[in-house]
Amino acid sequence: MIPAVPSNPPRMKPTFAQHLAQKRAAGGDDYSHPDAKRARGDDRRHPVVPRGGAAGVAHSPLVPMRAHGQHAPYQTAPYGGQFFAQGSPAFPHPMGKGGSPGASPRVPLVPRAAMRAQSAPVAHRYSRGPATLDAVVNSFRPTPAYDEAVQEVLDEFLKFLTRVYHNPACTNLILFGSLLQNSYLEGSDLDISLAFGDLDLSANREACGMLRQLQTAINSDRRSGFSVKEARLSATIRVPIICIYYTPQSRRLPQLELDISVGAVTASDGTRKGFTDEMIGAFLKEDGPFPLAADVIRLVKIFAKQHVMNEAFTGFFNSLSWTVVAIFALQRCGLLPTWSDWDTFKPARDAQSKDLLTCFQAVLSTICDLDTLRMQVSPEERLCVSLVTGSTMPVPLHIGGVEPRTTIVVEDPGARIETDSLNNCARSLKPHCWASMCGRCFSAMQALQAGDLASIFPRPPSGGWRA
Repeated sequence: MIPAVPSNPPRMKPTFAQHLAQKRAAGGDDYSHPDAKRARGDDRRHPVVPRGGAAGVAHSPLVPMRAHGQHAPYQTAPYGGQFFAQGSPAFPHPMGKGGSPGASPRVPLVPRAAMRAQSAPVAHRYSRGPATLDAVVNSFRPTPAYDEAVQEVLDEFLKFLTRVYHNPACTNLILFGSLLQNSYLEGSDLDISLAFGDLDLSANREACGMLRQLQTAINSDRRSGFSVKEARLSATIRVPIICIYYTPQSRRLPQLELDISVGAVTASDGTRKGFTDEMIGAFLKEDGPFPLAADVIRLVKIFAKQHVMNEAFTGFFNSLSWTVVAIFALQRCGLLPTWSDWDTFKPARDAQSKDLLTCFQAVLSTICDLDTLRMQVSPEERLCVSLVTGSTMPVPLHIGGVEPRTTIVVEDPGARIETDSLNNCARSLKPHCWASMCGRCFSAMQALQAGDLASIFPRPPSGGWRA
């Protein structure tokens, strides 16, 4: 039996093109089609960022602008306070979208590492930031529980090594890094190097073999409290390393991370492991030339970590480079001596009146000044920052890891004193990351003048800001 045809058959929904043609034929200008709503930004499921921020209306190239007779420009969301026009005839899209046909890209794509720094978390408009810079340092100062966990992990790790390598006399722990500098924070990683007597581990292959043996032992013994986080043991890596976690037996103690390497001597310059950190620790002693220096270094490290600018593998300064530049800034202010005039140093007259705010501003200003000074050296040289002389100087290329792609040279003071060689601590620094660092430092200087600490330190610790 043939079904009866309904008297009022359902009408098919017109497409956007048909709907637009009908409205134009009727002389209407109110596009109520869902596609038109999306194009105008009325559909919340597909929002379009308004041009120029909250004010103004963003139009899509799908909807013609009758007043101009051309496609309207559109913009992406702000990244790090900047707008990248991607579609107007004056600013073609970097991927070829919009603009005149065949136009070359005029807006460079921002590298991912710089985007992470520019898009660091910003304090919420209703969140309460730290009251003072002292509150920032106190909030990340190591607690007694952290110090107790450090002592426990050193004891347990040494016992574990004797079971792995079966020769406790040949296994020595060499502690270096921020813990030796007296500038470590709550939750800082522990940098440990394993020395095996007179065994030569300068070759990458031997060092990777010893660390793989440790990795296998940790994975097979789950009751030790250690677990492998990451193993960087490739043949091309400069310093093989294995990152492990340690969970203390007591729940009131925090979990710690250990970065384990091998060798008693730095392979790049022949410096004894930990010698540079001992030198920096002499600058940062509580009874040293400037007792506030350690807190200044902590504040700079917190600032770099808050804005994701403290990892060398992402192209930014590592922790040692930030520390060296901060000490250099205090040397410029006459608050710390150089290594050359340590015995004859006399602090500045107003040294006792300097506080964290003044010192932090000096460090931020030094970063911006270094960017200006590096532009004044010749293309065959790079600007070098030295703690030994307390000054900057140009160094030629192809010396001590200085390459044409090098942005700035941060001299390792330990290598300069012990082996009289140049070793660049900031050899992983990339130009676009340096530009992001300078921009962040300049914005932080402006925020300090405005008293806006919440934008400089947007992420409070888990326990909130301390007094």
